[in-house]
This record gives sequence, C-alpha cells and structure tokens, in this order.
Amino acid sequence: MSAERKKILDKAKKLKELADRGVGGEMANAKEMLSKYMEKHNITFEEIESHDYSSDTVFSGMSDKEFLNEMLKDVLAVGIGLVLSSFLGGGVNAEFKEKSINMLKNKYSKEIKNRNKK
Repeated sequence: MSAERKKILDKAKKLKELADRGVGGEMANAKEMLSKYMEKHNITFEEIESHDYSSDTVFSGMSDKEFLNEMLKDVLAVGIGLVLSSFLGGGVNAEFKEKSINMLKNKYSKEIKNRNKK
C-alpha cells in the first residue's frame, strides 16, 4: 500500500472515530464528512475497520514531546467525553467505553513500541 493511501485511510479512520463517538452536531458533521471522503477516495467501511494507523505517516515527524502531547490530548478528550456522557446522559454504555479505549490503544500502541525500541 502506498504512503498516500495510508494517509488517506488514517484520515478516514479519524473521521470514523469522531462519527462514532462525537457529540451532537460534531457527530453529524463527522458522519457527513466521512461519507463524502469515503466516496471521493473509494473507501469501504471494512477497509477502515481493518486499517491500523500507520505510525510512519502520522507520528514520524514528531519529537517524543510532541507525540506525548498529542497522545495526552486524545486521552484527556476521551476521558472528559466519557465523564460528560456519564454526567449528562445518566451513564456510559459499556460498548462505547470499550470502543473509546480500544481506539486509543490502536492509535498509539504501535508508535509507543517503536519509540521504546530507540
């Protein structure tokens, strides 16, 4: 797979994650953007689901500090989202919580392993 295709799939995966876990208008906008992006680049949902973030295209240009800041922003965003969903919605669906945690793990685990080898 070309580096360009990996970048396209990385973006599609990010849009899908936002469409799956966004709130209100954010979720609706992400779903619409994802649909248009998938059509433009001829992407299937199966392709997005099976795609792992390509660390070389997403994080390779970042220093360790920049990478850590990016990861912490995502962890905080997910954590705050779960807390707000629980507070405002009266509870957090276990499947939603698991998807959110797995998204973080899938997005960052490969890069963490690569950086620990250095």
